[in-house]
Amino acid sequence: MSTVETDEYVKAAVSANLKELMGDELSQSELSRRTGDPITTINQVFHGHVMPGAGLLARIADALGTTVDALLSRPKKNPEKSRRSA
Repeated sequence: MSTVETDEYVKAAVSANLKELMGDELSQSELSRRTGDPITTINQVFHGHVMPGAGLLARIADALGTTVDALLSRPKKNPEKSRRSA
């Protein structure tokens, strides 16, 4: 797997895990408020458009009451399929 493919997989995995962890109860606006990051940044991570840095991952994990490992782990659903259908 090339670096580009790895980056795309990680972005898709974080996106899928973020969606699952947020569920229907937490909005992107509320996550933005909790992390202190702009809504546009949260939206880009949510949709898998950007590779979040370590600091952002830590703030998101803290806001969700989870770990960075949980955000980076292999999602229950295949992230490539989730990404294609998004």
